Amino acid sequence: MTDTIAAISSPRGTGGVSVIRLSGSDAAEITRRVFKSDTTMQNRVMTLGTLFDESGVIDECLAVSFAAPKSYTGEDTTEFFCHGGAFVTETALAAIIKAGARLAEAGEFTKRALLSGKLTLTEAEAVADIINADSRPALEVGLSGRGGALVKRVRSLAERVTAVAAAVSAVLDYPDETDDIDISAETAVIAEILAETNQLERDFNIVRQIRDGLNVVILGKPNAGKSTLLNLIAGFERAIVTDTPGTTRDAVSHVISLFGKKVCLWDTAGIRDTADDIEASGVQIARRTADDAALIVAVFDGSRPLDDDDREIMKLCCGKTSLCLCNKSDLPRLADMETLRREFADIAEVSFKNDDYDTVTAFLRPFIVGDTPVFEGGVIANERQFAAVVHASEHLSAALSASESGAFDACGVSLESTLNALLELGGEQVSDKIICEVFSRFCVGK
Repeated sequence: MTDTIAAISSPRGTGGVSVIRLSGSDAAEITRRVFKSDTTMQNRVMTLGTLFDESGVIDECLAVSFAAPKSYTGEDTTEFFCHGGAFVTETALAAIIKAGARLAEAGEFTKRALLSGKLTLTEAEAVADIINADSRPALEVGLSGRGGALVKRVRSLAERVTAVAAAVSAVLDYPDETDDIDISAETAVIAEILAETNQLERDFNIVRQIRDGLNVVILGKPNAGKSTLLNLIAGFERAIVTDTPGTTRDAVSHVISLFGKKVCLWDTAGIRDTADDIEASGVQIARRTADDAALIVAVFDGSRPLDDDDREIMKLCCGKTSLCLCNKSDLPRLADMETLRREFADIAEVSFKNDDYDTVTAFLRPFIVGDTPVFEGGVIANERQFAAVVHASEHLSAALSASESGAFDACGVSLESTLNALLELGGEQVSDKIICEVFSRFCVGK
């Protein structure tokens, strides 16, 4: 980290203000080469001046310096706030680089914060989570990690594992003095720690859904109104709607924010037996998509009697979280509502053509919002962390079995492996390869 780096930290394109970040041992000197002001720059005080290169003035801008170690990276840092035109921003960055800086790599500012001890790896990962958050719950996951909640939780688990390992080590080191030793208390602690790591795994399933979105799949037979429903919720014509049955041949998705939650809506091919090979492939895709659904919205045509295709849809919903929308309430009702009420706990009679957005989404709201997740302590936020906690759980399970059977050697080995997995989870014991993989997912300028 001997060289000084620079990059545009604001989104590319045209806007009101662009931010250029400069960090490294030569940051103050490079700033003097490209920025002049009628007032002397003071640490952590915004200063008005001009950015310039050999051709003259580039822009009137604001600049603020942060002296090491009290900066984001832990190094001497300057941030320039220019007008947000693409050309002026690129020209300003070029001047800074020509004055002695190097263009930063993806995530290099945060990587330097990690290497200088300003952040742990899990806190650094949380920075990316905050940047990429597209819903309030996703933002809260990122803020929790950035605040160090996961690090504190993992360190607490590691301390407890270390204490149990010390007790087991005493049995191994002084066997003559521990013939009748009772380590049932330590065994109970192992079980408690295992329960916590298992809970971390379960919580990640919720976090993954927050991050990737709630999969909501619309099922129904041809011309029941599935595509009309998708378009109604999306607010525009996302899927083709015609009177010809079997228009939708593939799964059509649309990501939308509903009630503060990220939702991925899927329109699917109409469920029916068909001799058309292409449509039949679409029906199979609809079945597979339904298998992965967090919620199935089963759409029935209320103007037609229920048939075998409708009953097949009911089977696909069996055992899944599902609700029923009986469409075309503006037409004479021929569908057997008693049958639908027996199959679905939640049912509404609607007309997608006549019911507005608010009417339909109000029915969906309880299923979309659900219970607000309450994460006690930190939560696992990505696949790297999840893999580490899975390994910790596996080693804890082995340690528990060994402790219960009196195999203290095996228990000690498993506890040591557990500790290594927890250190990896908290980012305190990871390879350079893992660090590089983490920061490769960052944008340049962060």
